[in-house]
Amino acid sequence: MKKAITHLKLNQANPGKLHKLNELAAEHQRVVQGYVDWLIQREVRQPNKCTDLPEEDVSTPLSDRWQRCGIVQSWYSNKRENRPLLGKRSLGNVCIQANPNVVGIEPSRSPHFDFWLRISTLESGHPVRIPIPLYDRAKETLTHFPKLCSGVTLNRRDGEWYATFVEERKGPKAKSSASKLATIVGVDISMNMLRKARTRFQEQGVNNVHLVKADAAHLPVDDATVNLVLSMNGWHAFADKQGTAAEMQRVLRHHGTLIACGYIKGARRLSDWFVRRFGVHNGFFTPPFFALDDMVRQFEGFTITRQGSDRSIAWFEALKEGA
Repeated sequence: MKKAITHLKLNQANPGKLHKLNELAAEHQRVVQGYVDWLIQREVRQPNKCTDLPEEDVSTPLSDRWQRCGIVQSWYSNKRENRPLLGKRSLGNVCIQANPNVVGIEPSRSPHFDFWLRISTLESGHPVRIPIPLYDRAKETLTHFPKLCSGVTLNRRDGEWYATFVEERKGPKAKSSASKLATIVGVDISMNMLRKARTRFQEQGVNNVHLVKADAAHLPVDDATVNLVLSMNGWHAFADKQGTAAEMQRVLRHHGTLIACGYIKGARRLSDWFVRRFGVHNGFFTPPFFALDDMVRQFEGFTITRQGSDRSIAWFEALKEGA
């Protein structure tokens, strides 16, 4: 369960810090509007909130972290319309959806306020730190929702800056009837990862998951008994990739679903360098590696129904072929 604490004033910041915040907001809004116009011109109805900005059309001094921080979310928050029309402005008051890469929440040791906001500015390496005092109702809410989430929303209305925090309280999660009836088998080669998963399931009261230590190329599951296989960021780590794909096909029922994601080479130079220097060296990644089209071709006996990628991570959904 989550609860928002709104209208946290930033008025205790000195004028110089607020000036830098206003400069940041002006550039952020310019980029948001430019990206909105770019999407409208190309009639993109469902933009990917995680995709890169088109730098050749929307250039900006904002850091990569700011560019990856809620550009599309901020469009939604600034009164976006479901069916935007070319040339029609949809931005209202300033609203910036920020993640901890660019806006961090730090506890305060001062008796005069409760938190610091560390906000990255247009000057790389020179963030501003703004004090945040909590009003009485916010302090009361914090006692009932003790976990403070990392995301922060910044709003400017009538020349005044406000922040919104989100707090969370753990509680029992609602379970669908399907999840109660389903039998789930979790497979990992690492006993340590299985222990962590078992602890988490016990804490959450999950009792329909069976955890098994096994190689993905030798699954301890009978033929044609599984409705869905889900492989999360495993393809680039599997030593026997062909054997793993064959095992996934073996255990799936006719027209069973395979959903998988993993690293693809050639999409981003920095990722390729990291994989070569650290991933392979430390045993987290196992060659060979494939580009997106080459990766999906490794799954013979499947019909790809959906696929996509975000930087160096690709995903796809497929159905098992045959009788």
